Formats: sequence, structure tokens, C-alpha cells
Amino acid sequence: MVAETGQPIEHVYFPSSGVISIITELQDGRRVESLTVGREGAVGLTGAFGDGVWTVRGVVQIAGAALRITTEALRLAAEADRSIFDTVLRYAEATEAHLHQSAACNALHPIEARLCRWLLTCEDRVGDDVLPLTQEFLAMMLGVQRTRVTAAAQTLQQQGLIQYRRGQITVKDRAAMQRVSCECYASSEAVYERIFSGRS
Repeated sequence: MVAETGQPIEHVYFPSSGVISIITELQDGRRVESLTVGREGAVGLTGAFGDGVWTVRGVVQIAGAALRITTEALRLAAEADRSIFDTVLRYAEATEAHLHQSAACNALHPIEARLCRWLLTCEDRVGDDVLPLTQEFLAMMLGVQRTRVTAAAQTLQQQGLIQYRRGQITVKDRAAMQRVSCECYASSEAVYERIFSGRS
């Protein structure tokens, strides 16, 4: 756990490997992932420049390494170097676009397409085609019952896209997964590319 709702943001985390899942939890205890953060991003970056209190939970889903900096040190660095603050703004813009795309995806696209999208995103963040993920966690990530994840994973495995063993998913055919995935995967990745390459 790197972030807990209602607690002060004392550090910003920059994963260099692994995946941190940003979790939104409802009052009835149901949880769903709202953002996947890996080596492309940071956890707590925009919040460090706001009121400084976590509004979500941050859970390490796939173990890895990360750099961290205190929020105070980050703010001082941004005051001294405008390019740091500009990067924070770009990341906030990319994250907002990603959240909008995820909301549409979760409401409108079939679970197999969403599962492909999420696995591709994880593979990108980790840099490995073997992902240590349980069906229970995948169900939480996708906001569906575990039985639906099981059925979707079986379908993808029968099509030769993935191999699933207890607690581990291996991406077998990335190109086919990109075809099965909804448009949201390519759209989200294109936003990151556009914003951070400086193209309009």
C-alpha cells in the first residue's frame, strides 16, 4: 500500500518496474481500479500540488522498484525549474484523458475487449509478457464478478491469445490481443504519445 484515502500525501512514487493500481472504493466496500501506473507515470504527482491528501488507494499489484521523493522536495524543485511543473501539467492532462477513456470503456465495451486492453496496458508498464495476476484482482480491476473474468480468460486462452495458470497470465499473441481489444487501448496510448512528444 503506497496511498490510503484521507491520509496526507508525503511522497510521490515513480515506478521503474512493476505496477501500482489506483483503486476507488465505494462506501459498500466494492472496489475498482481507476488507473494503472507503471514506468510511464507517477503516483501522487498531481495531488502533491493540490491539497496534499490522498483521495484514492494506491496498491502495488505487480512488484517492482520505484523512486520516491517527498512532496516538499518536489514542490521546491518545481519552483526552481519550470520544466518540472510543465511535465506535471502534461501528466495531469494525459491522466485525465485516460480516466475519461476508461469510464467510457467500462460502460460500453464487452469484458473480453476490456480484459485485453488491461493486460496490454499492464504488459506495457511492466515490460514483460508474464504478468503475476490473480482472477480475484482482475475482477476488481474490471469491476465485474470473478466468474465473468474466468469466462473471459478462458475465451482468450482458447483463442490462443493468453495462457492462464493460477496467479499468472502470459501474453501469447500481442497482435491478436490488440485486434480483440477495444479502441480504448490505442486511443489512450496515442494520448500519452501526443502529449509527451509535444505534438498537437
